[in-house]
Amino acid sequence: MHYGSDAYWEERGLSDATRGQRWFLALLAASRALIEAGRFDEAIEALKALSWGDETYENGDYAFDLALCYEAKGDFPQALRYFEIALRENPPVPGRAGAVERLKALVPEAARMSVTP
Repeated sequence: MHYGSDAYWEERGLSDATRGQRWFLALLAASRALIEAGRFDEAIEALKALSWGDETYENGDYAFDLALCYEAKGDFPQALRYFEIALRENPPVPGRAGAVERLKALVPEAARMSVTP
């Protein structure tokens, strides 16, 4: 029986909600593994799928991971955009304000962008 088939899940008594949670957790684990492996483009796709429709990017957590990916790729404007979202949504998390300031020092045009904690 195929893992993705309805019969597979019904046989195990798992609801649609449980299936969704399992897929969500698998995608979250995959995004973290992709970041650690340096596969940033794929990690970005996974993180964007996780946060689809959520303007807070899971209280800034996915935004922070997205920012780290863009920073590693050298796309500093996108990195700054997501660092600012992470800082705005959850300012007390250590490292978020410092990340924004670090990028502003690297990219002169980024220094003119606002940071809204």
